[in-house]
Amino acid sequence: MHSHPYQRGKRARVPEASAYASLRTVTSYALGAALNEVAWGSGQEGCRPTAIGDLLRPDVPPELAEVAEVFCGQSDPGAQFDLGLGLMLRGMDTPECT
Repeated sequence: MHSHPYQRGKRARVPEASAYASLRTVTSYALGAALNEVAWGSGQEGCRPTAIGDLLRPDVPPELAEVAEVFCGQSDPGAQFDLGLGLMLRGMDTPECT
């Protein structure tokens, strides 16, 4: 039988309190990701409600404006969510989390 680190009972490799803390963390992450997608508009690629330049102050250096264009204009919410969730779950497999 496969032993999952977060199962309950005698075979659990993670203390129950840590399992609940992990669940709260993943839940908060998922809710935050959902809020982010709703705030920036679902069904659109990226977080670009309008031209990024319209949101920046006129004195923003051009190199920072370029970073904002890439950061907001080339995002994929689904891929970002999967990446973040994977990073969290892999991090939970470290000895510090058990």
